[in-house]
Amino acid sequence: MPSSELSDALNPHVAHARHTYSTPALPPSKPYISTQSELGIAISDPPRSRPNPSPGAINAVQELVSLVASTKQAQEIERTRRLAWEQEQEAKYIQRQAEMERQMLEMRSEISTLRSIINATHSPLFTPHNGSPAIANLRHPRPATPISPVSQPSSHSQQSVQGSSRLQPPYYTNDSINALNHALEFPPRAATRSPSRNDSETESSVSRRRRKRRRFAPSSGDETGSASDSSSCPPAQRRTDHHDKRLLTVQSAMRAHIILLMDLPNDKDLPDSHMEGEPLEPPNPVRFVWEKTTKQSAHNGRMKLRVLEDFRARRRLYKHVPDKEFSKKVVDSTFEQSFTTYRQKFRTQRDMLAASRLKQREDTKARKSRHVARRKTKLSNRADARIKLNTFEHATFDGAMQTECMSSEESDFDTDMDISTTPRGSRPLRTRGYAWRSSRLLRFYAILDAEDSADANTRPKRGLGRRERFKGPHKEGLQLPPKGVASWMISRRWLVTAHPDLGIQLKTIVSDAPGIDWARLSELGGETDDDERTVRQPLVPHYTTCTSSLHCALA
Repeated sequence: MPSSELSDALNPHVAHARHTYSTPALPPSKPYISTQSELGIAISDPPRSRPNPSPGAINAVQELVSLVASTKQAQEIERTRRLAWEQEQEAKYIQRQAEMERQMLEMRSEISTLRSIINATHSPLFTPHNGSPAIANLRHPRPATPISPVSQPSSHSQQSVQGSSRLQPPYYTNDSINALNHALEFPPRAATRSPSRNDSETESSVSRRRRKRRRFAPSSGDETGSASDSSSCPPAQRRTDHHDKRLLTVQSAMRAHIILLMDLPNDKDLPDSHMEGEPLEPPNPVRFVWEKTTKQSAHNGRMKLRVLEDFRARRRLYKHVPDKEFSKKVVDSTFEQSFTTYRQKFRTQRDMLAASRLKQREDTKARKSRHVARRKTKLSNRADARIKLNTFEHATFDGAMQTECMSSEESDFDTDMDISTTPRGSRPLRTRGYAWRSSRLLRFYAILDAEDSADANTRPKRGLGRRERFKGPHKEGLQLPPKGVASWMISRRWLVTAHPDLGIQLKTIVSDAPGIDWARLSELGGETDDDERTVRQPLVPHYTTCTSSLHCALA
């Protein structure tokens, strides 16, 4: 019996037949072809062309690129410079630290040396009353007395305290060692003064010595730089007086060592010249061939090596000579200088003519040195007097403050006066000026000398006093003024009458400062009549009719 569709749908056991349907085939699609009418083509807009960029925009971009490149390059240069500056500062800091450590080590060694010296001495030490200079940085132990039962602190404790608080210059400790060694050579004296007075005198001597060192220390704008320079390069030691026989330089040490190896007491009588080719072994004293140099003679070369080796090996004998002076180059050149000196001394000891020539040359050098020293002293006195006078503070007077403008003062001259009974140190001096100096310049010097003499009368007199001076003739020969003088310092009369051909040459020498008002300087006076007449006429070049090739080349 046929079932209905409803019953079949409700019955789960009914199997439904599956029908397959075939999908109808679709016709292939045709490609789309756009068609446009002629009217549309005519109405459509033409294709738009890309606009060309303006030249101003291109230039702006190029400038921007160049600005970026230059900025980058400047930043790179600044970075490189900054890196180099940082490296330089770091190197300076490392060098400063190393120098500080070296100075600390030297100070510790000096303190230990002082401590050992003080421990070795059992007697109290005092500075001699009229002897060597006072010890600036040492407090010597004093014996217990009823007035002062408590002993003073030792020197090494004070040095350690001062070293921890601030760094002392190295020459303080050297002076202390020298003064202590000098004090050890003399027996101690009994103290007759009170302790308070001794302390005050010691403190005053300390301040006086430090003030003197500060006065002669070189001035510098940068305090740090001056401190570092003074610490790295201590001032050279100087002899206290002519009795001080210490060897302070490598030259004096080398000369003394050569005399030591030659087994001589001094250099007053040098031995005869050694025979060239004759062997000389080390047990025998050193001998030289005086007629030849170290390069001309093989024997002198061997003796030089022997002296230099022994000099370096026994450098402890010369404790006052700096260690840097014992380098190979310095020692070699020093030996050559000393050997040349001894060769010359040997010739003077054997040849009377050479001795007289040497004495004459030494006398000439000494005379020139005395003349230069007197001119420098005169310039210093006049410069001090000019500072006190505000009238002459203008820059036009700076050219007159030169050593070449000062007149010389001679003591070795021929005179009709009887000076045989006059002591050599108090004989009168003859002043000899220059013919080119004008009357105004001479009046200017006279005012400064009067101011200096007035100031000298208020100072205490020492020695024999000022030596008498009298005016002598001008110096012979052509004496030109130095460079930097003003035109008013040169005598017009001397220029016109004696040397009219120096007009062009003086133009390169003269330097006039503007702004001088001679009406306010009436004390200098006016120029002479001849000078005034030549002033109105300008200086004209001097022409000559000489046609030589040398004159044309020098023109």
